[in-house]
Amino acid sequence: MTEDKTLPPLKRGEGHEDTPHVTILLSVHNGEAYIEQQLASFLNQSWCNWSLLWRDDASTDSSRALMHNFQMQIGSERCREADGTCPQPRAGIVDSYLRLLNMAPESDFIAFSDQDDVWLKNKLLNGVKALSKVQPDVPALYCARQTLTDCKLSPKGPSPALPHLPVLMTSLAGNFATGCTIMINNAARKMLLRHQPPPENILHDWWACLLISATGGTVITDQEQVILYRQHNRNAIGARPSFIRRAYGAIRRGPGAFMKIFHSNIDYLLSCSSDLPPETVVRLQTLKTALQGNLLSRVNIPYLLPDLKRNNLAEQFIFRLWLLLG
Repeated sequence: MTEDKTLPPLKRGEGHEDTPHVTILLSVHNGEAYIEQQLASFLNQSWCNWSLLWRDDASTDSSRALMHNFQMQIGSERCREADGTCPQPRAGIVDSYLRLLNMAPESDFIAFSDQDDVWLKNKLLNGVKALSKVQPDVPALYCARQTLTDCKLSPKGPSPALPHLPVLMTSLAGNFATGCTIMINNAARKMLLRHQPPPENILHDWWACLLISATGGTVITDQEQVILYRQHNRNAIGARPSFIRRAYGAIRRGPGAFMKIFHSNIDYLLSCSSDLPPETVVRLQTLKTALQGNLLSRVNIPYLLPDLKRNNLAEQFIFRLWLLLG
């Protein structure tokens, strides 16, 4: 478990002290080519009450210097480096964001950011509006669609539509919440920290969506495109390719890799059963038992859990095939 080293509160946006505050978490690794455009898009946000907590994950380029320049520009009380001991071994994406989450000060909302995108003007505003409708003691997560672009920010089209009414089984079937669009409330942050670390082989975005869904929290999807999601040959993850390419890749890999993650996610959620509604625990145990049974028991899974499905029919076909072969 990552040690909790919560930092003192960051300064709120000038003149906006009485509005909900957003802490942006940014992990940086060799991002000098694009990071200044991302930072500029923070300054261009229509929601001004934000601060930035960042850490450098063992960059070998000028990323850290660029971040310190930005910190000087807006002030160290509003932009702060976390875990700044240098040099240090690279933590990787998941652990770097987990460290940021542990060190983040109390805030109304937290937004995850990548280093190479550009946020559109109302990105934070949309998230604040959506999350403000949820009671503060209910864990909540907001995510949105993106405009996919090439490395020069020329648009290539929108990301796939998001499920309108996501539930736990939707999250279990596959991740739809892209991390660079995610915002969570403070209740969600506390829930995530109570059940860290994430299950193996998934990123922080899928983990957040899974856990918040499973514990009876609220997941809000926004069909508006809120960022320019830059695609280039150094993306750590990148956008999902077309269905044909995804399907070809899935068939070539076979069910093994996906089902390993699927089983791991189920076991992880069952380990969090103290915070899960009893009916959710029963459904997860039903699913686990069916997967461990014979072919007939796996054939029955769609009838036992009709909401366990992907977001479109083609992906659903492959998903169910993998459950059968499982």
